[in-house]
Amino acid sequence: MYTDRQKAEALQILREINDNQRVSERTVVPPSTLSQWRIRYQADEEFARGIDLFRAEG
Repeated sequence: MYTDRQKAEALQILREINDNQRVSERTVVPPSTLSQWRIRYQADEEFARGIDLFRAEG
């Protein structure tokens, strides 16, 4: 289980690098999980708002 903060950090790196494998190596989050988060972030407004709040704090 990952915290919202971990998800936000991984998604931010993914936005910058756009390579699931490289982001996985940096965050230790499996590439398949990163793919699922990216899809969920784009489709689920509540999830996206929560992630955006953590990004704004950081």
